Amino acid sequence: MSSQSKDRDEQVPNADQRFIDKQMAAVIEAIMTQSYSMANRGFIPAQQQIAAYIAGLDEAALLQKIRTHPGAAATRALLADDAELLRWSRLVGRDAPR
Repeated sequence: MSSQSKDRDEQVPNADQRFIDKQMAAVIEAIMTQSYSMANRGFIPAQQQIAAYIAGLDEAALLQKIRTHPGAAATRALLADDAELLRWSRLVGRDAPR
């Protein structure tokens, strides 16, 4: 196997990983939607607004919001490392209509 082919295979997640990524992005979206809503008197934002909200937070604040949310306890969020949480948070809003 060529090194280019091997690199490409490592970058493309398998079906199980894509499923986990999609589910965890949804969990992070829900956590951040609640956070945004509480900070904005109950306003429920669109996916793109949540994505912008996430992008506007520094990494420490984002990780703190995710890890301290009660919903994180029932998911992989508490066990995930920082890099994985940040990767999942970047997936939020990616598939939203523009």
